[in-house]
Amino acid sequence: MRVAVFAMGDANHFWRTHTVTRALAEAGVDVRVYSERRFAEAVAACGATLVDLLTPYPLERADRESRPLPVRNVTWAGRFAAEVIRTVEAFAPDLVVYDSYAVIGRVVGRALGVPYVCVLSGHNMDPARVIPAMAHDDRVVISDACRAALAVLRNLHGWADVSPFSYFEAFSPQLNLACQPPAFLTEAERPAFAPLAFWGSLPSPDGRAPRLGAERAVPPRRIYASMGTMSWRYYAPAALGALRAVAEAVARRRDLEAVISLGDAAVDAAGLEHPNVRVERWVDQRAQLAAADVFVTHSGMNSAHEALFHRVPMVSYPIFGDQPELSARTCEFGLAVPLAEPRGRVTADDVDAALERLAAQGAALDDALALAHARELEVVAARPAVVDQILALA
Repeated sequence: MRVAVFAMGDANHFWRTHTVTRALAEAGVDVRVYSERRFAEAVAACGATLVDLLTPYPLERADRESRPLPVRNVTWAGRFAAEVIRTVEAFAPDLVVYDSYAVIGRVVGRALGVPYVCVLSGHNMDPARVIPAMAHDDRVVISDACRAALAVLRNLHGWADVSPFSYFEAFSPQLNLACQPPAFLTEAERPAFAPLAFWGSLPSPDGRAPRLGAERAVPPRRIYASMGTMSWRYYAPAALGALRAVAEAVARRRDLEAVISLGDAAVDAAGLEHPNVRVERWVDQRAQLAAADVFVTHSGMNSAHEALFHRVPMVSYPIFGDQPELSARTCEFGLAVPLAEPRGRVTADDVDAALERLAAQGAALDDALALAHARELEVVAARPAVVDQILALA
């Protein structure tokens, strides 16, 4: 059996589809990953083959202007659809798998007449809710190149209702994979993504065992803080303001220490460093979480579920996209406390108060984290059945 997997150049989205690639390769499937060449080593390591699409067909050649940046993926799909379809047709796949932001996967699956499976990006991103909201998003810029590409996708490839924001709705009528445990989507929320299976967002556990909840210092002492990577693209002042508040709160207390990650963003970190606060441009997040008592986070989906795997409670400062909803869900489950409204002003006193609220939860917090950790393991353990479901489509 042959499967074509699509992921654009964004690392977070690539690594999410990579868990599916690896599972299919381990099942004996011939997998080709159509993505960016910097991922070639990781793809080869799991027994698949990378086909570099973004060197011959650069994203910037399709669209340099549209915002948010995923809109350019839609432009790219229209601009290079014919070339990509010819490339993939030579492989003759039985099935297509794609990250929902890699809308080209849906186009290719339909063009070749094979089943296609969508790996959903984000938490509960119901297009009926999020696409109308884009009309009021001050980031939005739609280029002429995007409009031309939309016409191609409508007229030549039969995507009648395509829009600049179709990365929110490039679902499959055959199967969609939710990258989180089932508890994170209510029964009322699931129909928007049907037919649906749960896959989780984590790599398979690799022997790096999480610390037990009993090993967490109470009150918390070791703080890890990060606003992820995407937040810096659009809302750097808010992300930096939250991290400054964390640094100030930790600096004025001798019983705390912190590691702050800038998510590889090129920002001025002046004033963040203190004797008990270390600032890094990039860190191994899983290693940091293995040593942390608290995670101050933007509540991105990867970050939140990595924290739960390591049984680390969160102080949540969501910034945009799916983060506010996921933050609310983790707070509802007793796994996090809110720091401020999305992109709201944060002070060191706010950070102190949030840490105190976490510490006051006591045994209830440990119980909630143990349940969440078990859910993370259960969804990963169920992946073989989902692989069977994927392959049955072909």
